[in-house]
Parts: sequence; C-alpha cells; structure tokens
Amino acid sequence: MNNIDKNFKWFEERIYIQDEENFKTYLKLKGIERIKKACKILEPHMKVITDKDVGDIYKYDLRLRRNIYYYITMFEVYLRAQLSNNFSKDDFDLNRYDMNSGDTLFEILEESTFGKLIGLYDDLTEEQIDTIMDYDMDKSLFIRRVTAVKDLRNAVFHHNFLLDFEGYANCEINGLQTCTLLSNLVNFYRVLPNELKPKFVKRINRTDDRLKIPQELKIELYFNK
Repeated sequence: MNNIDKNFKWFEERIYIQDEENFKTYLKLKGIERIKKACKILEPHMKVITDKDVGDIYKYDLRLRRNIYYYITMFEVYLRAQLSNNFSKDDFDLNRYDMNSGDTLFEILEESTFGKLIGLYDDLTEEQIDTIMDYDMDKSLFIRRVTAVKDLRNAVFHHNFLLDFEGYANCEINGLQTCTLLSNLVNFYRVLPNELKPKFVKRINRTDDRLKIPQELKIELYFNK
C-alpha cells in the first residue's frame, strides 16, 4: 500500500469524494499535506466539503500567489527603475552592500536582492524619495511598507499557502494593525505606482472567477477613488 492509499482514509472521513481516482492523482501531483491544509482551511466555513471544493480553494490560493507574484515582480522592476533613472553608482556606497559588480547602476541593480534595494532606498533622504516616487510618504513609513512587501514576496515566492500563512508583517488597515493577508495587500497597494493600482485591485478581486469559495475566505480590495 502506497502512502496515498494510507492517507486516503483521513480525507474520506472529512470530505465527500466524488471521483476517487482523480482525487488520488490530485494528491500525487499536489502533495498529501498540502491538500490536507486546503481541507482544514475549509472546515470552519463549510458543513459539507467535496473534492471539488478542495480543488477550488487550492486553485484560489494558487491564483492569489500568481497574481501577487506578477505585481511584486513589476514593483521590483519599478524600484530598480527609479534608482537607475535618477542616480549613478557613485551616489551610493555600494561596497557596503557588496554590490560592486557592473559598470552602471542599472547593471548592478539587476543583480540586487529585494533587501539590498530597500537598503539603498533607506540611504536616500526623504526629499529624494518624495521626488522620485509617485507618492508623498514619510520615509520611515515608506521603508516599513516596502519591508512588509519583501516579507509578502517571500511567502509568495516560497509557495506558502497564503490563506493560512502565519508569518505576515504587521500592517495598518482601517486604523488597525493586523498581521493578515488582506492588510499586507492593502499595504502593497499603497506603494504601487499609480498606473498599476487599478489593475492590481481588479486582478485580486477577480481571483475567485468560476470558483466556489466561501465568502469569508475571499480577499477583496476596495478603495475610495
């Protein structure tokens, strides 16, 4: 008996499996523990859970990761662009960050980590940050927001299940500090360039398209124009 067959009873006791062979293939491809996690996420929100429901919540979380990944990669490019558009490598002490390979700041930044990018922004004055970015934001707040984005990035890039991830940064939402996916997405929205904000909100809010997701598990973003 293989490990999937050994664990199958755990699922049979918790969900209604309509297609046993297909579900076993799903466990093989996605991982037994990962699909157990999807089941546990649904349990407080649904009285009867089917294998289709489990597939939908898995797809929803996967789509969230892909959507967030798409915009975080664009945000990283944006951060690099503002530095390379407005400064040269002589404007920074790059040896401090072990960033000295490349003839231009652009070439150096292409190889930089997100953490090193934040370090370079922290070296700028508040006036410089206000000049090159889309928004007027206190420097310390800007650094805190971007650092939280870095933590969100790590959760996404490491393929963590976002709906029950416990390592989110403490971010403000509606005047309250919370360590949730929603507060971190609101924080991310605040530092996105203005051109990307509407598309980001639309993409996140459409993540559940054609999926059956309990309302309380959906991530929805709403902002006043």
